Amino acid sequence: MNVIKPTCNQIYNEELNLKDSKIDETWRHGNRRTEIYFRKQDQTYWRVKYRVSTDADGETHGLIQGTANITQVEPFEKVIISYREIP
Repeated sequence: MNVIKPTCNQIYNEELNLKDSKIDETWRHGNRRTEIYFRKQDQTYWRVKYRVSTDADGETHGLIQGTANITQVEPFEKVIISYREIP
């Protein structure tokens, strides 16, 4: 099956469903965003990485074709074991 990568316009126009979003604020000119989207049409998941910079006019959206990194991903189950005190 030949899967076609979504465009930034499709993501921006909400043609895909946002499943997860993380913001890394360590970049001094703004932040880096990593988002996971689900495309119902072909049941695929996509990771989108891009920067959002801040300037004198406020926030400049960084989801731009050619600069955003869009990669197909798949979900997996992760088991986490934690410990608590016994009362």
